[in-house]
Amino acid sequence: MLRLFSSAKASIGLEITDHSVKLAEIVIHKDNKIKLLSHAVEPIPPETVEDGKIKHALPLVQIVRSFTQRRLTRTKRTHLVLPSQSIMVRFLRLPDIPEKDLKRVIAFELQHNIHLPFDRPYYDFIKLNGAAGEQSQTVVKMKKRPKTTKATQQAMTEAAAATEAGGTSAADTMFSSFESDGNPQPEQALCDVLLVAAPLELIESYVEIAEAAGLTPFSIEFKALSLHRLVSQLDMVQEGQTFLILDINEASSDLSIFHDQQLKITRNVPVSFTMQTKPHAPQSEADQLFAEFADPADGLSEFRNICADLAHEVERLMNFYRYSLNNRTHEFAKLIVSGDVERLHDIVDYFKERLNVPIQVLFSYSIDMESSEPDALVARIAVPIGLGLRGNER
Repeated sequence: MLRLFSSAKASIGLEITDHSVKLAEIVIHKDNKIKLLSHAVEPIPPETVEDGKIKHALPLVQIVRSFTQRRLTRTKRTHLVLPSQSIMVRFLRLPDIPEKDLKRVIAFELQHNIHLPFDRPYYDFIKLNGAAGEQSQTVVKMKKRPKTTKATQQAMTEAAAATEAGGTSAADTMFSSFESDGNPQPEQALCDVLLVAAPLELIESYVEIAEAAGLTPFSIEFKALSLHRLVSQLDMVQEGQTFLILDINEASSDLSIFHDQQLKITRNVPVSFTMQTKPHAPQSEADQLFAEFADPADGLSEFRNICADLAHEVERLMNFYRYSLNNRTHEFAKLIVSGDVERLHDIVDYFKERLNVPIQVLFSYSIDMESSEPDALVARIAVPIGLGLRGNER
C-alpha cells in the first residue's frame, strides 16, 4: 500500500502477440532507476491472434482484466505496441521545412507517390534531423483515437503506385515553383523523415482490448522504438555507435538497426522456431516401426537449421545497411537480443559462433525486480518495459 503514495508515476506496457499477452507495470524513480512493480506473461488460446490480427477479442480482454484484478496495479495508464508485420515504416528525404508545413508535403506524397496497402490507413511521422524549425525529440506515436481528416483520408485511400526510379517526386514538383527563371539556385536543404502507417481498424482493435479490460490507452507505437527506449535507458550503447536490436519470438523476429540513437532500418522476418512434430497425419504401422529407429539428434539439427536461417537474415540486413545504403564506415558495435522464444540463450550461443559481432542479451542489474531469473525475464518482457518507460507521454 505504501507505493500508492509514491510521487513517482507508474505506467503499464501491454504487448499482444500470436501466442501470449505480456504486461509490465513500471515506475522510474528520481535516481532514474527502473522499478518493475508487476508483470505477467499469459498464453492465449490458439487462433485468438493470427499474424498480429485479433480474431477473438474476448479471451484477450479476460486475460488482461484478470491480471489487473488480481494484482494491485497503481495505474490504468497504458501504452500499446502494434505487430510489426502489420505496419509500414518508411524513411523519406524531404525539404527541410517546419513540421507544420511538412505535414502538407507528406500528405501530398501519400496521395501521389507512396502506396499504402491499407483500406483505412492512419499515419504519423517524425522529423529526424534538419535545421528548419525544431526537430521532435519524441518518438512516432499513434494516438488512442486517431482523427483522420477528410482530406488526409482521401489522400491516403487514393494513394498511387510509387514513382519509378529517377522520376520526379511530388515534393520536388511542389517546391519547383520557388525556383526563379534563369538564375541558378542553391540546392534545396533536405531532412530525414520517419513515416509510420497502419490500418485504422488494427489500431482500434488493440485500443478496444485495453479499454474493455479497464485500462486507459495513452499511446501506440511499434516494437523497434520500445526496445530502443529500454536499451537507451539502461545505457547499453554509446553515442555515435551503430548497433542492431533483434527481438526473437516463436513465429517471427524483428530486426532493427540504429546509428547514433536514430532508427535507420527495421524489418520483420517470418523465421519460426515452432518446430513441427511429425507426422501431421496418423502413422501407419510401418511408420511407427521405423520411428523407433529415428535419430534423436534430428531435433537438434532442425533447431540449428532455424538458427542458421535467422542468422542469415541478420547478416543480410547488416550487409544491406552497410553496402547497399552506403554506410561502409559504420561498424556494428553490438547485437542486442531479446524475445520470449524458448532456448533464447542457445540461439545466442549459436550466433556467437556464426556472427562476427559482439552479442549481448538485453538485461541490466539496475532494474529493480523480484525474479529468480531476472536476465530471462527482462529479455522476455523487454517490449512492455520499454513501452512503460513512456510514462505520462501521449
